[in-house]
Amino acid sequence: MKKYDTYRVFTPAQPAKLTFIDREIVNEQLVDALRTPGMQIVVYGYSGSGKTTLLTNKINQLYESYIPSQCTKGTTIDQLKLEAFDYLDRYYTTELNENVSNGISASLKSRYAEIKSESKKQEGKTIKRIVPIQLSDQRLAEFVGEAKCCWKIEDFHKVESDDKERLAQLMKVFMDSSMNYPTTKIIAIGAVGTGKEVVAYDKEMSNRLSEIPVPLMSLDELEMIIEKGEFLLNVKFLKEVKNRVIVYSSGLGAVCHQLCLSMCINNGIYETVEETHTFTDSDLDKAIDNYLQKNSSSLKSSYDKATKITKGTVYGIKPILKAILSLTKEKKKDELTPFEIHTEVQKENPTYPLNTVRLYLNQLISAERAEILRYNKDADVYFFSNPFFKAFTELSFSKDFKPSKTDITRISADEIKAYLDAKKDMDEFLSM
Repeated sequence: MKKYDTYRVFTPAQPAKLTFIDREIVNEQLVDALRTPGMQIVVYGYSGSGKTTLLTNKINQLYESYIPSQCTKGTTIDQLKLEAFDYLDRYYTTELNENVSNGISASLKSRYAEIKSESKKQEGKTIKRIVPIQLSDQRLAEFVGEAKCCWKIEDFHKVESDDKERLAQLMKVFMDSSMNYPTTKIIAIGAVGTGKEVVAYDKEMSNRLSEIPVPLMSLDELEMIIEKGEFLLNVKFLKEVKNRVIVYSSGLGAVCHQLCLSMCINNGIYETVEETHTFTDSDLDKAIDNYLQKNSSSLKSSYDKATKITKGTVYGIKPILKAILSLTKEKKKDELTPFEIHTEVQKENPTYPLNTVRLYLNQLISAERAEILRYNKDADVYFFSNPFFKAFTELSFSKDFKPSKTDITRISADEIKAYLDAKKDMDEFLSM
């Protein structure tokens, strides 16, 4: 029996390989965009929905290699360009040192060496590293194209507006370079609602950019992750355990991986076992407890930040969150317009103004209110940014739940888990 490392089977913090699930709903569109010369790509969706896993696996199928870049708050396009240039060193310098060839022209290798030498002059200085003037957008596209790579930029929504505009311009340059380098492209990965941002900054990209939304994983797709893990590790999750994992995952593959990994590790299963091990409800209870102990503090902190109001405020934020939760149950949809939310709010607060609803909704998508909501400008709809936060908020408002403390910030991980357990029979999957 072949042995597999449990940490390679269930991978909550990195792209899945052994348990990769081909997402049919987006697979055709993504592969077509990757194969189309000059087509630049924006992939967007919820954090943990499988964007990076899907894209990484498809890139590995169609490209020999790619340049990985990760954006954080404050990342600039100049920083990204320098990182990409440095990463290309393995293609240009290695070839020179080892006297091997991968088709890169001698003249381009010489240009790369010149720019690298200019860049090296900045090392060891206290001044901020700057992009050498020779490293234009066109030249970088040429270097990437000659190396037969694509460039994957994750979390591009975190860069500032000015740099998003520059990213749009950079994508246009890469698009134009496809006449000589058909496979050259930038693939930007972002959060829900960011698909139109590149086009907004450069209208010429409207027909040359493929915007690919990656939805939350379906019930069947989550179940396939679990079943692949069962086969590789020779373990078995009871049907009711599978169902609960799927419900609690809320469409997020990363959560499914985390719960399954925790059950394995809690039982000392670090690789494929000789005799089949069966997981029960008690194993999942412990895994959920582990998960919530790690995350409940951040959920409570976000809730406090989102619902805090200044003294003397006439209308609070809680009625808006209650209305959203009520409508998601009643209408069975997660995305809601301000008008729908306002109408629901007025059922209990008849004088609540529409303008105030819009004001708070715009705050709730900002860091000021912990970004607990997301906004889709194209459809003018709002939705919870984090399914677990949605569950926590629902817990705080549930008429059937009486917290031991009136202060919501004192809700414990055990209380959250108890509430989720009580809810499980109501979930759509378990009613099938």
